[in-house]
Amino acid sequence: MKPPPIKPGHALLERLLDNYPEDDLPLDLGACAIALPHRPSLRIETVQSELDRLASESVLKSSDPADFQATLDSVRRTLFEKHGFNGNEEDYYAPDNSFLDAVLTTKKGIPITLSVIFIEVARRAGVPMFGMALPCHFVVGCFQGEKLRVFDPFHGGIERTVEESIELVHLLSGGSVTIGREHFQPTPPSTILTRMLMNLRGIYQSRNLADKLIPVLEQILILNPNESSLHGELALNLATRGDL
Repeated sequence: MKPPPIKPGHALLERLLDNYPEDDLPLDLGACAIALPHRPSLRIETVQSELDRLASESVLKSSDPADFQATLDSVRRTLFEKHGFNGNEEDYYAPDNSFLDAVLTTKKGIPITLSVIFIEVARRAGVPMFGMALPCHFVVGCFQGEKLRVFDPFHGGIERTVEESIELVHLLSGGSVTIGREHFQPTPPSTILTRMLMNLRGIYQSRNLADKLIPVLEQILILNPNESSLHGELALNLATRGDL
C-alpha cells in the first residue's frame, strides 16, 4: 500500500509546532497552512510579500515611523481607509472569508481573518498587537503604556473602549452572553488558529462537505491532539468518504 500523500498545509503546521512555542506561532504562516488544503495554488511568498508591502506603505506614510501612535494610526489608515478592508456582511459564511490569501485579495473577511492581517501588518511596521477571542466576535488589542486599546477590524478598524466592546458582544449574542473586562486578554496564536479552523468546521458541517471537512478536522487535531471527540468525528467523515 502506498503511503498517504503529504499534505503541504498539514506539514507546514507540524513544522511550525516543532519550531515555535505555541504562544509564539507565526500567524501569517499558520493561516497559510489552514488555507493550503483548500487553495492549493496559494503561494506563501506572495502572501508574505503583500503583508510586507502593506506594512512598508504604512511606515512610509507615518508622520513619525519611530512613534508608536503615529505608526499605529498609519497602519489603520492604510488598511481600512485606503485599501478598504472590512467585514463581509453580505456573505459572512463564505469559506473564502477564512482564507488569508483570499481576504488579502478581496479585502473582505470575517473578524478573525481581518484581525490576523491587522496584527501581521502592524508587527511588520513595528507595532506589537494581539488578538482577543471574545464570544461571538474577534478583536485586536495593544497596550499603550498600561492602557489597553481595542480595535474592531470587521467594522473598519474602529477603536472601541472595553465597555463598548462588552456592549457589542451583548448585542451580537442577542443578549445571551455577558462578558467582563477579564475576557480582554491576549489570545495565544495556537488558539487563534484553532478558532479559524473551528469556523471552517462549522461551515463545512452545515453544508455536508466531508471532503472539505476532513482536512479541517485533521488540522484541528494537529493543534489539539487530545480532543478525543474530534477523532471520532474525523473517523466518521473518513468512513463517509470511503477511506475506512
